[in-house]
Amino acid sequence: MEEKNLSWMNFILFGYITIWFIELVGRFLSFLNISHMLLSTITLAMVMVFANLIVFKGLRQPEIFAGIEEKPKYQGSPLTKQEKEEYLQRLQAYMESERPYLSPSLTIDILAKRLSISSRYLSQVINESLGVNFFDYVNDFRVSEAKRILTDASSNQRNILDVLFDSGFNTKSAFNSVFKQHTGMTPSEYKSSHGN
Repeated sequence: MEEKNLSWMNFILFGYITIWFIELVGRFLSFLNISHMLLSTITLAMVMVFANLIVFKGLRQPEIFAGIEEKPKYQGSPLTKQEKEEYLQRLQAYMESERPYLSPSLTIDILAKRLSISSRYLSQVINESLGVNFFDYVNDFRVSEAKRILTDASSNQRNILDVLFDSGFNTKSAFNSVFKQHTGMTPSEYKSSHGN
């Protein structure tokens, strides 16, 4: 392993000691009624120069920061591949049959309790198997439901507020934002583009 040169840390220590020394001298002079405006200005200038030199010296040795890696999120999880597959099947079957996403108050804890799975495991299954987080997963179902309602001829008279509540959203801003993110259109534009 390549040895890192940390001698610049001495520079940091020396810089701090110098700045403290100048500040202490300034305080002493102020007790003697000697204006220390000049010393304060010098101290401030030194702090600015010193901070920039620290950054510069740190950037010249990026290997100092090498090896600092974030551990994979579920590295120590005891969940097996077989359990993941089983939980994913249970989750998808439940979402299709029971449609819990229609409740705006649905949380991962509520869903995990209904599936008799720990919320940590459920989060892991959604993240690793589907590549999305819980909210994106649920919102995908909600947007699909909203699209279905918006294109249904029998619900032509329903306004956008009815659609957002009936598809599981609880605010117009969240509904519009998520819907546009998924479809590239606002709910009203989507409805118009399908002749409703």
